[in-house]
Amino acid sequence: MLEPIYLELVWDPKFTIHMMPIPESKGHTRATVIDNAVILEVLLDEPNAAERLGVIFHKLSHAAYEAQPQAIQKNLDAWFDQHPSKFALLAKNLLNEGLATALGNGLAYKAITGKRDEAEWYSVEEINLGARGAISLVESYIETSRQIDREFVVKWIKSYEVTFPNALNTTEIRLRESVLILGG
Repeated sequence: MLEPIYLELVWDPKFTIHMMPIPESKGHTRATVIDNAVILEVLLDEPNAAERLGVIFHKLSHAAYEAQPQAIQKNLDAWFDQHPSKFALLAKNLLNEGLATALGNGLAYKAITGKRDEAEWYSVEEINLGARGAISLVESYIETSRQIDREFVVKWIKSYEVTFPNALNTTEIRLRESVLILGG
């Protein structure tokens, strides 16, 4: 059984999954979590049901991450903020999406099919490759029933340093968390 490896959760894991049929066999679909409800667009002629179930688990992982108590989230933020690596902020900003991708699109898919999904997991390269680069770390924490700790954060940051050694020199990364305010 896959379990999110988040910190102490105060969360009711009872979810209602609402499926919205889309009369197509291919295309992009969305899933949204609102409180304990998942609204999932489903292609009626979906060729890959395991992938769709992985997306559901991905969304549930976001809900679990966001349900962390403030005190726990502050600890997690502090571990990233106190790390000396230049990659700490990038790794911190991509943690929620990267974990959800590793858990849903990576490990849930593997649990359903018995093999790792070789297709792209996420359309944003830093999330797709970041999740793939950290999959062994995430899997080891699940297998040993460990919660996210400072050691996890250090290894998560290191995986981004190794996977994207030149990322901090790209405009896309530099502007990722930027806001442009125009006066008029």
